[in-house]
Amino acid sequence: MRKQSLNKALAFLLFLTTGPTFAVAYLKIDKAASSYALTRDGKALNVVDGMYLKPGDTFSSAKLTESTKAIAEILGSYGYAFATINPQPDIRRDLSEVDLTLV
Repeated sequence: MRKQSLNKALAFLLFLTTGPTFAVAYLKIDKAASSYALTRDGKALNVVDGMYLKPGDTFSSAKLTESTKAIAEILGSYGYAFATINPQPDIRRDLSEVDLTLV
């Protein structure tokens, strides 16, 4: 008895339509989140250095995720082991802009 193997291929065509791109209009660190930005000796941390996404950039969820991770790492290096950074976008569709507040 002979066993034959049939290689079958299946192809998919996927057509995507992307919407408009959005620009980051402004980036704000909420007052409650900025209280994290002080060390025990009262010196200010520059958490904005951890931001990969800046005002004027095209919005990117990947850059936003990397930014929140980087800020959490900066805070973690100063003893804030469980710092949570939550971005709250304010989407203005009519202007194709996003305002981001980090809390």
